[in-house]
Amino acid sequence: MDRTALEELPAPDPGDIFFDFEGDPNRLEPSDGTWGLEYLFGLLARPLANPDAAPVFHPLTAHDREQERKAFTDFIELVAARRKTRPEMHIYHYAHYEKNALTQLAARHGIFADEVEELNAEVLVDLRPVVSRAIRISEKSLSIKKLEPLYRPAAREGVATAVDSITAYSAYADAAAAGDTAAAEEVLGSILAYNLDDCESTLQLRDWLLSL
Repeated sequence: MDRTALEELPAPDPGDIFFDFEGDPNRLEPSDGTWGLEYLFGLLARPLANPDAAPVFHPLTAHDREQERKAFTDFIELVAARRKTRPEMHIYHYAHYEKNALTQLAARHGIFADEVEELNAEVLVDLRPVVSRAIRISEKSLSIKKLEPLYRPAAREGVATAVDSITAYSAYADAAAAGDTAAAEEVLGSILAYNLDDCESTLQLRDWLLSL
């Protein structure tokens, strides 16, 4: 165990964001014939106007390439505005997917390459390397779900894994294509709830690591 990894965590800031993507690498986008879609950018953050308030969930959804570009743009602009007010803020996530996905989005859409490079270098904080250096558990995997019994004992229900999310999104797309709006909205709601749960778990993990 390397406890210095815990000491390297940034000091908490009221502007901090807890971030989680939902994406489907197996989706073929008909508009350009390319694979993959980041269909949900999930952000959990305290209101800047009231930093003592409870964190608020900000989901940015995308169901095609054009909407993905807009969600990506909205994300970059939201973060830029937040950094102007809270320059010491960080964006916390777990494992490498978020950094890789942002880099891929910048390349795919040909926008914000410099902004993403700066975020990846200075703002995003991946908690998994901290866990891998500082924590030992009796599990072969260090997925965030395996860590949760240490800091949030309540079991997950419904959509519970990234694979579940992809499966659910496929069901959403089928229902939407069939014109079954009610079913589509119900499935999308379950995905949003799962993503919020991941964001909340990331916040709780960060706070637990700081407490150690």
